[in-house]
Amino acid sequence: MYTTTNIWALVLAAGEGSRIRNLTISSSGLHIPKQFAACAELVMRATVQTRAMSIP
Repeated sequence: MYTTTNIWALVLAAGEGSRIRNLTISSSGLHIPKQFAACAELVMRATVQTRAMSIP
C-alpha cells in the first residue's frame, strides 16, 4: 500500500564550492573544507527546506 511514510529524499552535496568560496575562508585567511564552514548548516537547511516542498 502506498503511504507518504514510504517517501524519502536524498540530498547530495559535491563540487568545488566555487559559489561559497568567499564564505569558506577562516579568519586567518586559510581555506577550510565547505562542510566545516560556519555557513554550511544554513546552506544545507535551506536546500532541505526547498526540496521538502517538492515531496508530496
